[in-house]
Amino acid sequence: MLIVHCSFLILTSCVPQPPNHLTTQPPNHPTTLPTPTLLGTVAPPTRIQPSATPQPDSCIFRTDPATEIGVYRFDWDNATFTIETKLGPIIIDGPRTLTPGPRRLILLHNADIPPSFGVAINFDVGGVLIHDLSTGTQETRDAGGTTLIQTLADPVGDANGLPPYLDITRVERNFGYYPNSTVRVFLAGVRDAPQIWTFQSMAVSLDGQTYTRQSFADGRVNLTVADSQGRVKDWPGPVSIERNIVAFSLQTGVDEAVSAATFTSGGDGDTAGPYPKAAMQKVWEAVKEFCP
Repeated sequence: MLIVHCSFLILTSCVPQPPNHLTTQPPNHPTTLPTPTLLGTVAPPTRIQPSATPQPDSCIFRTDPATEIGVYRFDWDNATFTIETKLGPIIIDGPRTLTPGPRRLILLHNADIPPSFGVAINFDVGGVLIHDLSTGTQETRDAGGTTLIQTLADPVGDANGLPPYLDITRVERNFGYYPNSTVRVFLAGVRDAPQIWTFQSMAVSLDGQTYTRQSFADGRVNLTVADSQGRVKDWPGPVSIERNIVAFSLQTGVDEAVSAATFTSGGDGDTAGPYPKAAMQKVWEAVKEFCP
């Protein structure tokens, strides 16, 4: 497996920090804005000359008048390089221990490239990263087309006035051996003071069921699952918390779209999702048809 160390992986251990918008070049070189990146590099390496940038194969097509898709093929060979996309250059970088080989980047050309973005994990040889720039949605598939990771971004500051530690910034689902998966909910902050509500909750939903971790001001924690009829029962979990990440281990809903929510005894907080599973599958099917 290609394990990509990037901006998303940094988020697994710390609260997201604002990007550095300027990069200092060596003396006698002008200061430039950072170049968008795939695997987490923010500034273009000055040791690589533009003339040495390889030009990967590309395939661009439309599925409808409003949707244009670009497929960009490249080979990872343990060296930083740039691919030229229709939306601009993207730097490809990663650890030098990664297995060399071909990969594909699939971009939906429906928004501008952000200052930087990264992929999280398991971008295997022969694998595919699908990235919808307008929503921040990403999907990683292996060489056989099996989905490994689904990632859904969520805006900061939309938690109905609740603190950052109840503000969802990203939902990530990693698939293991069928039917197991882990859903990680990334929050904008870490609670470092006593709980101020009678209870506060983090919940993820899929397959018509909602799994909830509810903590109380007296220190009690309840894990429950509610079905589509609202019937609630105890659930063994597990659910773990590490700084700003709440991780749910699930054994169901492999073919269902996941969503997440926070709420307290004082009211609702943030919601994220559901993940656009059908839309991403449609992109994948179109790629297989037009750019095999």
